[in-house]
Amino acid sequence: MIDKTWSAVTPYEYSVIVIGDVYNNVSFKITLILFALQFS
Repeated sequence: MIDKTWSAVTPYEYSVIVIGDVYNNVSFKITLILFALQFS
């Protein structure tokens, strides 16, 4: 099943978008944790 809104996006491009999104969220959380540890 392919969503029509993603029909113009290849699976490779989609995976890059998703992985990039996850990576940004994880790195942001790690940054927050490290920042909090410095002031604890």
